[in-house]
Amino acid sequence: ERATRAEQEQKEQNDALLQQITAQVQLVGVRAKRAEERETMAEQQLMKIKEQNEALQQQIRLQAQLADERATRAEQEQKEQNDALLQQITAQVQLVGVRAKRAEERETMAEQQLMKIKEQNEALQQQIRLQAQLADERATRAE
Repeated sequence: ERATRAEQEQKEQNDALLQQITAQVQLVGVRAKRAEERETMAEQQLMKIKEQNEALQQQIRLQAQLADERATRAEQEQKEQNDALLQQITAQVQLVGVRAKRAEERETMAEQQLMKIKEQNEALQQQIRLQAQLADERATRAE
């Protein structure tokens, strides 16, 4: 009987231990399953974040490209405006140069005419003096 009771007690202890182990194994299984689910969710979130990151990087590249194109266009427009302005200024400078040259030519002609008039004036004054002298001499002879 003692052996049977000991066997019975041993069997009950083994059953209780087996139940504890089974419960712990089930608990470990549940925890492992939850950990796997969390890991799967974390991996999915990571994938979403990576996709968002790639989309943002693409958007940034596109915005940078657009900004670059705008800057290039603005530079080209500024260059065209500068070129047009330079052409206008060049044309005006040439026109001023032509006008200045004509003014110089007119001034030179006026100076030449003035010199001729002065020479003629001197010749006329010389003639008047000679005629006055001749008239004086005639008057003296006539007296």
